[in-house]
Amino acid sequence: MPILEETSEGFRAMFAQNLDSFFLCAKAFSAPMIAAKWGRIIAFGMANAERASAQPGVTAHYIAKLGVIVLARTLAKELAKHGITVNTISPGFIASGSAP
Repeated sequence: MPILEETSEGFRAMFAQNLDSFFLCAKAFSAPMIAAKWGRIIAFGMANAERASAQPGVTAHYIAKLGVIVLARTLAKELAKHGITVNTISPGFIASGSAP
């Protein structure tokens, strides 16, 4: 959706579905991993998100996925001392038929 046509609710929903959910899961599951001194966390980013460039039509989704990547990197640094690795998988774009 073009960014100026996006609703506040739709924009916020992208963060809730992507970034917030990753944060809450990582927070909930990191405690038992820290206790075990071992763990693996994997998150899904988005193709080219590391470049932080304009992505018309998927702007809210793109910003949320960029946030996932930054959060994963932060968690990786924080949790490494506990034997926990954090990585992202950033698949390429797929012609799913959902975009015009």
